[in-house]
Amino acid sequence: LPVSLSLVFGAMAVWLVLGVGTGVLSAWRRGRLSERVLTGLTLAGQATPVFVIGLILMIVVCGQLELLPFPQYVNLSDDPEQWAWNLVLPWLSLALVEAAAFARLTRASMLETLAEDHIRTFRAYGVGERSVIGRHAVRGALAPIIALNANTFGSAVGGAVLTETLFGLPG
Repeated sequence: LPVSLSLVFGAMAVWLVLGVGTGVLSAWRRGRLSERVLTGLTLAGQATPVFVIGLILMIVVCGQLELLPFPQYVNLSDDPEQWAWNLVLPWLSLALVEAAAFARLTRASMLETLAEDHIRTFRAYGVGERSVIGRHAVRGALAPIIALNANTFGSAVGGAVLTETLFGLPG
């Protein structure tokens, strides 16, 4: 259980940062090329199984680029730095699949929030676009993201078996 929880908690941090960040950027840049590229990457990420993403990451990062060694689990109490370095690839492989759902939900929630009256009022008063997006629109779009995170965390604990098996983690 500690191995599975450390895998899921680390992946949760990554999928929240990637998913919410991509969704906010995609909603902010609606209709532009960057939004279309992010939407395409999001759909590809959601359609790709976790074991395929994990294999690609291992081949590219460990084999071709030799940036990281092949992951071997080290206990957090033994060496925290080695623990984190050895879980980077499993975190990324699990998080990339889940981040796609968060990006899509965040984009939809942000577009809905950006169309509300209070956002138009902030813009009419001359509040900067970054402030409108960062302080007001994101805050309004967080409720469904929090609900999805609670649901995804529970299913990721059970679904981490594939990632643990792929990377040889004793979970």
